[in-house]
Amino acid sequence: MSHLKIIFMVGVFSAIAAGAYAETSTCSVSRQMSDKDGKSIYTVNQRARSLYMISRDLYGDAVNWKHIARWNNIQEPYKLTLGQELTIKIPARLSETEANQVLIQAWTQLDDKGTVAQLQACVPAQSLAAAATVAEVQRTTTPALTSAPLKVPEYQEVELAKPTVEVKKPSPSKEIATSPTEAAKPTPAKKWFWTTSLLGSVFSIENKDESLGDENKLYTKTNYGAELALRWQASQRFATILSAAVEQVEFEPADGAEIEKSQQNFQSYSLKMDLQLANSVATYLGYRLGQRPIYRATLAGVSVDSLYIPEILLGARLRLLGTEKSNLWIVAEGVHSNSASDQNNEIKEGSGYLAGFQFERKFGETRVFNFSPIYKILNADMTSSQNKIEAFYLNLGITW
Repeated sequence: MSHLKIIFMVGVFSAIAAGAYAETSTCSVSRQMSDKDGKSIYTVNQRARSLYMISRDLYGDAVNWKHIARWNNIQEPYKLTLGQELTIKIPARLSETEANQVLIQAWTQLDDKGTVAQLQACVPAQSLAAAATVAEVQRTTTPALTSAPLKVPEYQEVELAKPTVEVKKPSPSKEIATSPTEAAKPTPAKKWFWTTSLLGSVFSIENKDESLGDENKLYTKTNYGAELALRWQASQRFATILSAAVEQVEFEPADGAEIEKSQQNFQSYSLKMDLQLANSVATYLGYRLGQRPIYRATLAGVSVDSLYIPEILLGARLRLLGTEKSNLWIVAEGVHSNSASDQNNEIKEGSGYLAGFQFERKFGETRVFNFSPIYKILNADMTSSQNKIEAFYLNLGITW
């Protein structure tokens, strides 16, 4: 009976000592997961400080970093801060023990000895907890001692086998980054985008001749055209857009008057610099050189000429509604027209404005459907008359 008491006391003191050692060996870079409002939250710490490493911590490779960025609306340059909370929508595929081995391998290749040492310190603490559990099971299943003396074998030093943990290695196409820059910053996002658009419009030209006191107005039929634009996304907030458009315009006779050059093609070219000031506010400055119809009275009736007029554009966009895939913007633009002339016409400086809406719908990784209804007014004074253009535009486009 006394032997059983001694063994029992030794076991209790061993368990207490093991628990104390385990507390002093607490892992300082353990995986921090929590639940908030029904969502799984991952808190960024030293073990995984980039989207690449967090993907390895949860899933064993770096493939899912884009999903993590999209879940949390993180955009280029994809910087994270310690203590930042990230929403995780797909449960982790690796246990923390398995993830430690994957991260140790990744940080070792990046020669980050400090992080490797912190992660390696986590392994003994976890192994000790498992060993304590095994010891307690052995203690409870040991048969009762008999009064017969036991023969104690001679002491022999035996080298214990090192515990092994199966590590899930990434496939060759998903190799771990070999430089700190690659691990800290994912592959740069696409910077060049094309947009093709179909244009539709109806507009009128009002002409007031001050010398004769006449006032005339011409209307167009439904006009059609096309536009091609190239966008360079220099950074997350700044972009440059170069575009060219052509539109076929046909004027209708008014009061039986004959119209010279009633059907024409009008071209325009523009360069804009777009700056997003906040998530819901953007502004742009641009220059456009485009043909504009000029109404001129003749002996036989009226003539519609075309004249290239340089314009300076200053506009802004305000987002009214926004989701992960759709946006609705209100658009306003001021236009300043510079003077221009040819053999038959001379245009003084003028002004105008446009207002409308812009709807965007994303599909796929980079494709966007655009729809814009726009109302536009342009004023221009000639030598002896005034021209006013009032137009309504529809723009249907796809960006890729």
